[in-house]
Amino acid sequence: MAKINTEIQERPEDKRHENLVRYCIDLYKEIGKSTYRKATIANIQEAREVYEQKPKDTNFPWPSASNEVLPFETITVDNLEPRLVAGLIGRDPIVAFKEVGGDLDDTDEVLQKWWNDELKDVIKINRIARNVVHTLLLEGTRFSIPKYDTNDDEIRMDFQYTEDGNIAIDEN
Repeated sequence: MAKINTEIQERPEDKRHENLVRYCIDLYKEIGKSTYRKATIANIQEAREVYEQKPKDTNFPWPSASNEVLPFETITVDNLEPRLVAGLIGRDPIVAFKEVGGDLDDTDEVLQKWWNDELKDVIKINRIARNVVHTLLLEGTRFSIPKYDTNDDEIRMDFQYTEDGNIAIDEN
């Protein structure tokens, strides 16, 4: 039986790793200075506070006024999340081994069953998919609520009335 070397060396003797370590540390420092990264992290923190409905202190319209947060973003994220998860893993089998219109032979059927059972029972793909989708909705988009353009200059009337108060019907 082969003997396993259990001695752990803190530094390999050949020191070939030092260039990689130096590069990684320099990259870490460079990324730490990024204004984009700081803005993105601030955006993510704000998104999570909005989702969790944490009110900010306010002095408008009077000192220590109540600042209730309406849960529009929370409702939107919570409604989109199960739909997106179902779109990702909602079909059975999750991973299909057959081509469209084709049939599985016995080996492929066994492999497909094993693979999908592993995804469900070992990997816990349902939990992972929910967590990933939830995080993406909160941190990846930050604009999960649809925004609509409005033209405030346009006056829209459902009906036009004649001088005597009847609805005008356009004969064209």
